[in-house]
Amino acid sequence: MSWTKFKPITDYFKIPHYTNPKFKATKNRHWLTTLEGSYGGLENATLKKDNGDLGPYDPGIYWIKINRPSKKNKSKSWNYIGKNAVFCPSTSGQGGIAFRVSDHITKLMFLPHRSKIIEALEKKYPKKTKEQRIAKFRKQKFLNYEELRKFLSDSDGKYLYKTTEHFEDFFKENKDDFKTYEKIKEFFDKYVEIKFLKLPIKGKKHYSKIENWKKDISALKKSIKAGNKESTVYKKELQYLTLHVDKAEAVCMGAYAANNKGKLPELCKIDETKGFLKGFAEDD
Repeated sequence: MSWTKFKPITDYFKIPHYTNPKFKATKNRHWLTTLEGSYGGLENATLKKDNGDLGPYDPGIYWIKINRPSKKNKSKSWNYIGKNAVFCPSTSGQGGIAFRVSDHITKLMFLPHRSKIIEALEKKYPKKTKEQRIAKFRKQKFLNYEELRKFLSDSDGKYLYKTTEHFEDFFKENKDDFKTYEKIKEFFDKYVEIKFLKLPIKGKKHYSKIENWKKDISALKKSIKAGNKESTVYKKELQYLTLHVDKAEAVCMGAYAANNKGKLPELCKIDETKGFLKGFAEDD
């Protein structure tokens, strides 16, 4: 078991244009708009097939490094260490590491998920109905990504949607690189890297069971939904795996801090070592 080496994040993930013309309006897909001349539904980053290292349901730890200096943190780069043990997704087609990284790519661009768009437009147009807000969003013709963000802001220019504080700090320092799709692609190609540690460990009794489930996630999801005996077994395995992954993340976070004068990764908000260190020091 070992970490992979740092590689460009675009070796693993496709970062598409935010609006996809192939995504048409359906009863479950309402939020379409025009961005840089492209009208369609909203699309986020997805894992590339046959990337050689990472599968769509692999649980474990990941480290995102952005090779741009941080003024706020006075560091040479921005870093994030994260985890995901939930390899069986409830809705998205991706689980594990892939699901979480896709979400973080969207956060780095400071783009809202659909639920955040709904919240922002409810604040901006409180007297309009949901259908009117959808129609308003569809009529827009945003010349670039920053125009879309400004549309989801109030009259004072304050964004009406939120993201994690440190991700917003990163965006504010680098917002010129996220104005157009071409600039976004260039930024991720040039500056953003990722490495990861896939779990569970081979040889453990849980490994083969989880690997077999990953081969047919759809069948597992149906079994869980039906409340079959297999769903109880899955919950027990997930409980074990979650603790296993939590401990691995805490160790990695502690090692990072030890090598960086006690500082956490710039994009991390919570010290994940604390849950395992309570009582360790004599004065705790």
